[in-house]
Amino acid sequence: MSRATEWKERAREAARAEAVELELPSGVKILARRPDPIQLAAWGKLPMLLAAAAMGSQNATPPSMEEAAEIAGLYRDVLVYCCVDPRVSLDPQGEDEIHPRDMCETDWRFVCHWGLRVVEARALEGFRRQRADAGDCGDGKAVLDKTF
Repeated sequence: MSRATEWKERAREAARAEAVELELPSGVKILARRPDPIQLAAWGKLPMLLAAAAMGSQNATPPSMEEAAEIAGLYRDVLVYCCVDPRVSLDPQGEDEIHPRDMCETDWRFVCHWGLRVVEARALEGFRRQRADAGDCGDGKAVLDKTF
C-alpha cells in the first residue's frame, strides 16, 4: 500500500469516526460531518455567516456573478466534505458514491446549510435584533456613568 493510499484510508476512517446520522428532507439517512472553522479556513473561507449574524450585520445586496460562482464552489466543497456515507463525488467510482446532480435540491441544500450552520446563524440574527435595551453599544458604560 502506498503512503498516499494509506493516508486516504486513515482520513476516511477519521471521517467515519466523527460522522453523525443525518436525516435529509427526502427521508434518506446518511452519515455526515461538519467542517470546523479550521477546515473552512483551509478552503480560504471563514464562517462569516455566523460572525455576521452575531454582529447583527445584514447584507441585502445580491451577489455578483463572481461571488455567486464562489458560493457555488463553497457549497460543492461543503457537500463533498460533509457526506461521509454515501460519499459525494464529482467522479463517482462505485455504488457507495453519488454525484451531486443525482441528489434532489432540497437534500443538497439541507446538507450545505447544516454543514455551514445556517440555522444557528439565523437564530443569532433574531437574538441580535431583539436587544433593543442594550443602550449605547451594550457595554454597560451608560449604566456605570449613571451610578457615579
